[in-house]
Amino acid sequence: MKAYSKYSVLFTFLFLLLIFCCCSKNDDSIDTSTISVEIGVAKVNLAINESQKLDAKVYYSGLQAFGQKIDWSSSNSSVATVDQAGFVTGKAAGSATIYAKYKGKSASCSVSVSQLAMVDLGLSVKWADRNVGADKPESSGTLYAWGETSAKSVYFWDNYKWCTGGDYRSLTKYNRYPEWGQVDNKTVLEPADDIASVTYGNKWRMPTVDELNELMEKCDWVWVKLNGTSSGYRVISKTNGNSIFLPVTGVKVEDMHLDLDHGSYWTSSLLAKKADDAPCYANLLWFNSKEKSWGYAFRLSGRAIRPVSK
Repeated sequence: MKAYSKYSVLFTFLFLLLIFCCCSKNDDSIDTSTISVEIGVAKVNLAINESQKLDAKVYYSGLQAFGQKIDWSSSNSSVATVDQAGFVTGKAAGSATIYAKYKGKSASCSVSVSQLAMVDLGLSVKWADRNVGADKPESSGTLYAWGETSAKSVYFWDNYKWCTGGDYRSLTKYNRYPEWGQVDNKTVLEPADDIASVTYGNKWRMPTVDELNELMEKCDWVWVKLNGTSSGYRVISKTNGNSIFLPVTGVKVEDMHLDLDHGSYWTSSLLAKKADDAPCYANLLWFNSKEKSWGYAFRLSGRAIRPVSK
């Protein structure tokens, strides 16, 4: 009896599903007042050249239908475009509304496109066209202490976010050694402490050492002055010829902005080797007009951030 009931329920379900599917493919006679459309997200943040797929669902009297052809459109295609598969692409800084329509019913999703542009250099990640906080590619942007997400005017250990005392022997996060403070064995920034993720969303983050090394090895670096105002490297992909510009940035220490003729960019990780005070150092890329190299520096100093994205 139990087996009979089980198969009866299954047969009934399949029969109803067949009827529903037939109706969904030949729904000209269905009362359109029972139709509703939904998009999975209400808001999307994009960079220029960045794409994201939106999913829309059609419902008849609260039951989801399948196989319907959605008509996608954008209120401002100069800011964001959408194709008929639901892929939205940022085109210029600004706002737009994306609509998914079916038989007179529609749903919408707001899209905000930042000034940031995504550049494909043929590498393992896409690179942003400018630094965090920069209004244009040639600007150095805002300089941040490693692991901090707020700008400040002075850079001391006693106002460093992950330190409770006046020196680096009282770290509260990202530390492997008890002699330097609280131990959590974290060596890579979490998204909440990554200013690129905080500013542009979790699709963006600070680069790893390997990703910056890839940028150095698989691109040509040409020293230029961009728009006659800012010196730095034009980094040109050996794969596809696309490029980004890394301007000189200097570094902020205490209340001073130093070494204005060089660029200094944080990675997302602490110094790997065990130096005497390793937890106090984070890895970085350093360059001037004559050379570029890896280095590390005290976490409290203010340096530039260039975001990357998968």
